[in-house]
Amino acid sequence: MESNKRGLSTVVTTLIIVLLVLVAIVIIWVVIRGIIESGGEQSDALTRCNLIDLEITSVTTGCDETGCNLIVKRNPGADSKAISGIRVVLSDASGNSAYKDVPGDIAVLGTLAITAAGYTGTVTAATKVEVAAIVQNAGGEPQICALTSIYDL
Repeated sequence: MESNKRGLSTVVTTLIIVLLVLVAIVIIWVVIRGIIESGGEQSDALTRCNLIDLEITSVTTGCDETGCNLIVKRNPGADSKAISGIRVVLSDASGNSAYKDVPGDIAVLGTLAITAAGYTGTVTAATKVEVAAIVQNAGGEPQICALTSIYDL
């Protein structure tokens, strides 16, 4: 009789180990799946960023954080989807910079005149103006693209 009890104990121990391994696999899969999905959302936004072509067509002189008038044009590119806005970055000779996010879309071959003040940062006299598109990733979060158009003053 005792030998049968030992056999049942080994079977129960084996089943418990198998169940623990399955639970561990499920937990690891949930973590890995979350990482893969979040990486996919960023990858989609970065791909869109590379396909958007913005161009600064004109800028007034004397730009600083209190105001700067510029016109941004969206050239035909491989991505014609709507964008969420534009980030404008002003830089001066001392390395200081100020930025402003301007919401709204620019249609392909369309332009946007930016005249408002309200930049975040301090720039005495801008020597360079840069713009970047703002797109939404697959999760609906705004993603700021790399600066694509540079205009030297």
